[in-house]
Amino acid sequence: MTIQQPQETFKRYTVPEICARPPKQWLINDILGIGDIGMLFGDSGSGKTFLTLDLAFALATGQQFFADRFAIAKPAKVIYCIGEGVGGFPARLSAVASKYNVSPANVPNLTIIERIPQLYAPAALEDDYRNFILSLTGEKIDLVIFDTYHSATVGSDENSARDVGVVLRAAKFIYSKLHCAILFLHHSNKANGDYRGSSALKGAMDSVLQTSLDGMGYGILNCYKLKDAANWGKLGFRLESDPWSNSAHVQFGTTIKFDNGEELREKLKDNILDLLALRTKQSQSEIVREFSNTASRVTILNALKELEDDGEIIATKGKKNTKQYELRVV
Repeated sequence: MTIQQPQETFKRYTVPEICARPPKQWLINDILGIGDIGMLFGDSGSGKTFLTLDLAFALATGQQFFADRFAIAKPAKVIYCIGEGVGGFPARLSAVASKYNVSPANVPNLTIIERIPQLYAPAALEDDYRNFILSLTGEKIDLVIFDTYHSATVGSDENSARDVGVVLRAAKFIYSKLHCAILFLHHSNKANGDYRGSSALKGAMDSVLQTSLDGMGYGILNCYKLKDAANWGKLGFRLESDPWSNSAHVQFGTTIKFDNGEELREKLKDNILDLLALRTKQSQSEIVREFSNTASRVTILNALKELEDDGEIIATKGKKNTKQYELRVV
């Protein structure tokens, strides 16, 4: 009787063999590599789409750098899938084209798809992302952008590691067929300013960026996670009005003063105390809404926490466990 030998399905490599492999190739140095899966997240209105369009144009038009800092090796083919906020998209495209001094009609490496394939794919939806792949087969695609993760995963539970796993398997299948990097735009968790959903999402990402924006158009792009390079910290930016499109584009600068600065946060704390002196008791959402034109949500929550920690205000639970704030009576 002949005993059949098992097939070798788990190939082994020595340390020298692994070390002899070529180094990681970057689409944008220290941002996103070839074949990576990345995520950029932030509150609604935090500049996610403006930043991502700037990144897409920098790649598609073959700029030397993105954000005046991160090297781009060569022009890249970018597919941008829109799932939210389609109405203002043409103006935003015109604004970023104006910044790069190119005609919107002269950016062949950037393609917009006004529909987003579904990646949460139990049975019936699986054909959706497979058809998406078929529509691009034969083209050399470098980056696919999904704006947003929520729009691409209808029916899934963002807090379920299992559902996130289904979505990520679909994303990796797209990479296996198109050999492209993938970038998700995603929303923040309103409760704590972190990204929304299961920790499995962050764990699977090669890079994660976070964006914040204050009421005056000043923002911070934060390197939240970078798997294969050193974390580069934070980068300031500003949304600058574009008179030709009635929209805005991004201007970068490391010296930009964002409203998380101590001076502005102290001013916000004084304003919150003045508000509570007039209105006695306010919910967290009412306070955030009151100052949303001058500070980001995260900054307002940080100011409230500092006031609470310093004993200047008291926080209690209101209806549906919402926080209520009032002045501490001495």
